[in-house]
Amino acid sequence: MLIDPMRAAADFAPNVVAAHGGIDVFRVVLALCFCLALGIAAALLLKARFRPHASRLTRDLHVVQSTRIDSRTSVHLVRCAGRDVLIACGPAGVAMSQWPSDSTPPTEDKSITQDTSP
Repeated sequence: MLIDPMRAAADFAPNVVAAHGGIDVFRVVLALCFCLALGIAAALLLKARFRPHASRLTRDLHVVQSTRIDSRTSVHLVRCAGRDVLIACGPAGVAMSQWPSDSTPPTEDKSITQDTSP
């Protein structure tokens, strides 16, 4: 005894199935809503899973000073987690040096004084 799905659908909702050529519109809309809800739930789950924690939101990296030596070379003084790091970038690569902890980094001073005493 085989059951014909189209006949069973026609018996269940004869007006809807007959009017649309054998396609149950209610089931199509219900399946579409289910897939949409499933996609939204998956997106929210992935967003919650890969959200940065509150401890990662604080920024510990700051550029204190930056200057260009020539068109392809630059020097940067960067403060990272309370330590000052001197970074030189050029055609040969990148060089990094930690600033000595017992001295303070220079401040930008536009006035240059020269000692002219012998």
